[in-house]
Amino acid sequence: MINNNNDWLQESKKATENFTSRYLMPILYLIFFLTSSLFVIVATVVLTPIFSLLVYRKIKINKRFFLVSFGVYLMMSLILSLSPRLQLESFKFFHPNWQEVDGKITSYKTDWTPTTKNSASSATAIISYAYTVNGKQYEYYTRDAIAHYSNQIWNTESNKSNYQNLLDKALQSYIKNKEYKILIKDENQSKLFIPMDYFSNSYSFNFQFLIIILKFLSFLAIIIFLPTLLSYFKRLLKR
Repeated sequence: MINNNNDWLQESKKATENFTSRYLMPILYLIFFLTSSLFVIVATVVLTPIFSLLVYRKIKINKRFFLVSFGVYLMMSLILSLSPRLQLESFKFFHPNWQEVDGKITSYKTDWTPTTKNSASSATAIISYAYTVNGKQYEYYTRDAIAHYSNQIWNTESNKSNYQNLLDKALQSYIKNKEYKILIKDENQSKLFIPMDYFSNSYSFNFQFLIIILKFLSFLAIIIFLPTLLSYFKRLLKR
């Protein structure tokens, strides 16, 4: 009876692993890819076989391959999110029918946007910009061109005000020095890229979210290991 149960558990485990590696993980990756930028997709497809060769000395489509692929995907997503300049250049490369035009930011207004109630939030800006095509002026506004993300687990009113002030000052500088680009596909389709920094962790949701996770894990580790540390120090004091 025990052997039969063990055999059944082993078969169930094997079936679960096969289902996960053959169906579930590919579906999840497909979802990730469909919601990612072309830069991340292409970089993941190109670099995954290279990393697989370096780590495992062979390329074989199995669970390890998908784990490597997921690691590469996360790494490239993080790199892209940390570089506004790379975001611009990759968009221009994969969208050659979009052209840069001479335009200007006409106005902006900063606001606080909570991703959840009071955590993983950001200071954002509604930015109006204008450009001229064939002698006709067009003006649009965008809500998602720039966001200064918070890495606080819980944001106070003071935090919110501080992030908005930081974003407001940054926007003043970017507009004054014209550190932004406007790209259009046609008269009615445009996109604003701001700022032009090669590296900026303040505007990277991926990076700030990683900081939040590390803070949470550190806090959790302190709670878990604090009794052990206190007990250890008590024993030292008794000696």
